[in-house]
Amino acid sequence: MDGGMAAMGAGFRSGGGGGTDGGPLEITVTDPVKQGDGVNAYTSYRVTTKSPASDGEVYVIRRFSDFEWLHDRLGDLHRGAIVPPLPDKNVVEKFRFSREFVESRRRGLETFVRRVARHPVLGQAEELQHFLKDSEDRWTMEMRKTAESKLLGAKPSDFFSLFSSVQSTLASAVLGREDVTEEKETERLKRYADALEKALTDCHRDALQFVKKQRELGASMCEFGVALQSLGQWEEGPLGKCFSEVGNKADIVGSATRNNAQVFLENLEEPLKEYVRLVISLKKAISDRSLAWRNLNQLEADLKAKKGKLHRAQATSQKQEKIEEIEKEIADVTRKVEDARKEHADVAQRLGGELQRCHVEMAADFDRMFRDFRAVQVRIQRQTAHSWESLQPAIRAAGAALQQNQSQTAAAAQQAA
Repeated sequence: MDGGMAAMGAGFRSGGGGGTDGGPLEITVTDPVKQGDGVNAYTSYRVTTKSPASDGEVYVIRRFSDFEWLHDRLGDLHRGAIVPPLPDKNVVEKFRFSREFVESRRRGLETFVRRVARHPVLGQAEELQHFLKDSEDRWTMEMRKTAESKLLGAKPSDFFSLFSSVQSTLASAVLGREDVTEEKETERLKRYADALEKALTDCHRDALQFVKKQRELGASMCEFGVALQSLGQWEEGPLGKCFSEVGNKADIVGSATRNNAQVFLENLEEPLKEYVRLVISLKKAISDRSLAWRNLNQLEADLKAKKGKLHRAQATSQKQEKIEEIEKEIADVTRKVEDARKEHADVAQRLGGELQRCHVEMAADFDRMFRDFRAVQVRIQRQTAHSWESLQPAIRAAGAALQQNQSQTAAAAQQAA
């Protein structure tokens, strides 16, 4: 593989990341191994971490569901953050353990964990450190403990999130207002995410088609080369040699074209596909902001309702115990309102910073990616041109031999006449 082509997209998939000490981490995901048989079979990966704070390295064995847990956990704990996407989960069963799919997933998982480590907030998360360093037994215990605490600490709104939009509308009606600014900002962000997703999806589709055409062109060129070499066996002298050399060059160019298609797949199509998935993460972060706002609206409506209840209780001279009970409820909801207001502000601020960071990173990635793409295309065309130009002596020799044969044939015809 050409060195320049191998370097294409290297910045996009760079291995740096932030450690807890602020230094860069070198993280690799390697050695995919099939474990088990039948429906319980899965692929394990070796995750190796090198830190500048230590001369050694730490490695752990993880499977896709472990990466998935880390992704979801970071999303739960850091609402409003754009968590780097995982590679696609769903795959046709018969391809699940194919070498091509496993290698593609390995690259995707490596990119995911490197991006998490490089993230200014997620890179400092305790969950990431557990993922990178804990033994399999400790890691399993950590996941089980988290699952239990998450279930016990789940809020009713988590179970009935389907009705959150309706609750928000009712809350706004009860409060007698609709925060137009918040709604407009959310809609603006959603429109931006939708437009970006469409543009990236279209670009990814065309890149995939480009890779497909490159593979087809390479295969056709190789077939053409074999046909020419076969034809050359039926010719003697310079012409037969010319057929063989042209066929050989066609086979070389065809093989190189197919290899180039794989390079473009890894460093152009896959990064574009990852950014399509990243927009889905962006939409999740926008949804976090919207849900935080709805939760605040619902609690404010609840607080207003309880204050009305207290006013009625005082107006009707109800028992002091009842009034004190309502006052305790008001104090409890007031604390929840303040917490929800802070949560919404934090999520909104975090999302704003994430959008800016993501935009800068994406612009840098695409600039580097397409600069490398241009350079590789130029190099490929030069190499292809050089291959064809090297045939000039053989073609000239064949032409000269053909002219000589024609002259000899003409002379023989004249003598016969």
